[in-house]
Amino acid sequence: MSDALRLSRNVGALREGAVSPARAARPLTAAGEEIIDLSGNLPSHEVPRGMVDAAVRAQQHGDDEHSTTLALKAAAARRWSLLSGGRPVNADHVGIAGSATAGGFAVCFTLFESGDCVLLPTPAPPVSDTLIRLARATPTPVPGDIEWSLKTSVGDLARASDARTAGILLGSPVDPTGAVYTRSELKAILEWAAGRGLWVIVDETHRDLHYGSGPAPSVLDLPDELLERVVVVSELGAGDPAWRVGLTLAPSGVAETVARLQALAGGVVSRAVQAAVTASLADDRTIRDLDRLTETARQCRERAVQLFRDALPGLEYIEPLGGTFLFFRIDGTAAPSEGHSLRFCERLLEEHGVALAPGAWFGDDRWARLSFVVSERALQQGVARVVEFMHTSQGNGER
Repeated sequence: MSDALRLSRNVGALREGAVSPARAARPLTAAGEEIIDLSGNLPSHEVPRGMVDAAVRAQQHGDDEHSTTLALKAAAARRWSLLSGGRPVNADHVGIAGSATAGGFAVCFTLFESGDCVLLPTPAPPVSDTLIRLARATPTPVPGDIEWSLKTSVGDLARASDARTAGILLGSPVDPTGAVYTRSELKAILEWAAGRGLWVIVDETHRDLHYGSGPAPSVLDLPDELLERVVVVSELGAGDPAWRVGLTLAPSGVAETVARLQALAGGVVSRAVQAAVTASLADDRTIRDLDRLTETARQCRERAVQLFRDALPGLEYIEPLGGTFLFFRIDGTAAPSEGHSLRFCERLLEEHGVALAPGAWFGDDRWARLSFVVSERALQQGVARVVEFMHTSQGNGER
């Protein structure tokens, strides 16, 4: 690249991304092949009529943007309060972004800088690494323990930290494993981080999709003195990304800076979408919709686990307690080597027409991620093809 076309180091983390399985499947689909896509993220669902009506009213009546934003912040604060036993949540500390990723970027850019290291429990979504690097900080992967559902303990974090460590970027429920940190585990991490003066950013986007009692445990269930250097990131809205809103909850000072950064970067959410999400939070039907989505996901999870247990009783996987994913071992199908999960998923797509997400994307090449919130037919056929491929690979001596 010539000097005239050289880009700044500010965007150095925006390296050419891997081709998603869904995108790689397009030529095969165009050629008439049936592709079963089990690589997706959150399931899509119909946009509730109340959200559409609220968006139309906001546009027609020309609602004031400032008052619309204040209403959404108040509604989000009430939601966080209800999810955590009625604890007070200050609406002034709520930030609005176009997505959880946009909110996470603003938070990382506000808190971290060149020379900082940020602990990143892995497996983790690939965007987490990128957000840290865009802040000019350095991610420090902290692999989880298989005996602990690949979650990261305080001991793991302590061994990975040094004088440059400035924070932790954590998710629960975890994408891609579906593991959920308990209240006591979160408390131990926050106590350790507070003792070292570290920031803790917790992505709770999948908190409602929890297969235990009520929502998944949250850092907001813990005492105020542990939350002085804690930021929560989440996302609300319908299945269509155009209706989604990212939310951040940060201490005073941080919240104001994050908001200014969002506005400067053009991350302002339209008042129509803000009004729609506010309406959904004030509507009991939203809670019922979430309950139905969770119950559907629970049934899909049970089917997926049972299908694998019946066909591959020795398969190692992480029991998903939240989210919509099953993370399972594939390294027994070939000699472990760099890029193994990528090749596994490429061959599975080309030879058997099933798209999965490779574990390498999440920091662990021994695994693959399957999204189980799909139709019963797609799940049964997809798992059957995965099992056939794994048996074939082992039978060919690729071990």
